[in-house]
Amino acid sequence: MIKKTVKILLLFGVIFGGSCYFNIIKVSAASAHFYSTLQVGERWGEDIGKWNNRTGEFKAHQDDLIRLNHFSDWKNYPIDDWHKSYDNFNLHQARFTTDDRNVYGWVRMQDPNKVGAQGGYVKIQPNDYIIKVNGESFSINLLDPQTGTIFNPWGLNRGKGVYVDVQVVDLNGNNYYTNTIKNGAYVYEGSNGIQEMTFAVPYLALGKYGVKTNQSTKWNFNQPGQLNDGQGITKVGSSTGPYFLVVMAILSIGIGSSGIFFWQRKQRKHELVTL
Repeated sequence: MIKKTVKILLLFGVIFGGSCYFNIIKVSAASAHFYSTLQVGERWGEDIGKWNNRTGEFKAHQDDLIRLNHFSDWKNYPIDDWHKSYDNFNLHQARFTTDDRNVYGWVRMQDPNKVGAQGGYVKIQPNDYIIKVNGESFSINLLDPQTGTIFNPWGLNRGKGVYVDVQVVDLNGNNYYTNTIKNGAYVYEGSNGIQEMTFAVPYLALGKYGVKTNQSTKWNFNQPGQLNDGQGITKVGSSTGPYFLVVMAILSIGIGSSGIFFWQRKQRKHELVTL
């Protein structure tokens, strides 16, 4: 009975490890395909006839780390509290992450009843968020899809959400190159009037030709103008999920294979003794 149980456990280790390994190979292949398409000269979206401006539609993928209208996707990410020392009315909370395709940000007005607030604003700040990639800065603004102007959060009703466009302005140099991501953000107003939003920006939409990233890429997300005296959220590298699973797969295969070898060797030794 014990021998049979050991066999089952070891076999499970090999199967689990192999399954993880081949699934990760597929994920890695998809990531490699994405990076291979980000070639020199490739551009985000289409030329819409505006100076230094291109527009494209945000395309969600099944393996996106964050879904725009699923705020629960953020639950395991740490919150950074944002505020200005001179302004206890305009309090925000923020989260930030990346995967192998997009950069994601989440912002919510803090509960105005929280200690330290003074009545408080509950409408989201729609503009002048800053993403830094290895020191290069990009401004993130929410736009009204109908007018192309800065989104007005006062037009949203309680219990309702709306998709809005995201404007990405390259602040490096003097050209202020701009990309517009159609339906790249989702803003929601709760029953208590407090608003929150999630945006997604493809790497290709950061600047004129996008940015290439690796595990050494340094990211920062902040709104130092009106919202935060602090340093914002800093992150190095892209998503670590696949790398963790690769390690687990290798360990599982190694443990399973080693265990079977050891068990078979012990079994042969036992058979020799009992002959």
